[in-house]
Amino acid sequence: AVIKNVFTSGFVRVTTLARANVKMLITALSYNLYQLRTIRRKSLG
Repeated sequence: AVIKNVFTSGFVRVTTLARANVKMLITALSYNLYQLRTIRRKSLG
């Protein structure tokens, strides 16, 4: 749900499979960084 709502990547509007793969790779990396930030905040607070 986070990838769909926060990053708005539930639907890929690119034409080629290679571009779709790159977009989803970047989305997954962003999600991981978002999760790390969330975990870090919870451990500090």
